[in-house]
Amino acid sequence: MLVAFVVGVASSLIASVVVLLAGWFLSGAFRRFLIRFVGKMCGSDVEDIYPTQAIANPDVAKELRMARRVCFFGGRGNELTRETFAALWASDNRRLETVRILLPDPSSSTRDSWLSRREREMETYDRGYVGSMIETQIRSNIQYLMNKTRDRSDIEVRLYDFPHLGRIVMTDQVAFVTPYTDRAHGSESRCLRLRSSGPLYNFAERIFSEAWSTARVITPESTDIGSTE
Repeated sequence: MLVAFVVGVASSLIASVVVLLAGWFLSGAFRRFLIRFVGKMCGSDVEDIYPTQAIANPDVAKELRMARRVCFFGGRGNELTRETFAALWASDNRRLETVRILLPDPSSSTRDSWLSRREREMETYDRGYVGSMIETQIRSNIQYLMNKTRDRSDIEVRLYDFPHLGRIVMTDQVAFVTPYTDRAHGSESRCLRLRSSGPLYNFAERIFSEAWSTARVITPESTDIGSTE
């Protein structure tokens, strides 16, 4: 009886350990551990690879709540109006020191501009994008940002005319980089999480700095915001 009891208890413990280990090995935590371990061995600063940008957004939101400095380089900028970026607009966020936001300059949209080419590209997998849908969305999001930042000296918005093939969300600790493809929306594209001061993080930072240095400064008082001319 005693032997059977001990064997039963031991079997239950072993089964529990196996289940816990299996769960860990199949979890996102193990995947991140493995990516970071291999990355350190290879000198890479990639900490995680998300199947889609949408899946990365909860982690983006978490990092933004802890950030002191934020840089955003995006396409349409729709995500800026959603919960992921709520920390940027929170009046009680005392940690935040500076925010730099780069959106495309809709006034640069011509037949041969990269913005028009991106829209024609998107038409191939989303028939909703015809005419000037992207331009219209960008103008609406710019106006949203101007309303949000009217009394915020720590947030600056600029409009760029720069080849744009991905999204960059960068804080002083981490960067989330989404290389866009010609076959899917950005939210459906893979996203890389990069730790600060690594080679890919520094490259993303350089891309942002180059685009920022030539971008057009706008303020809530700018007269051409929302113009369709």
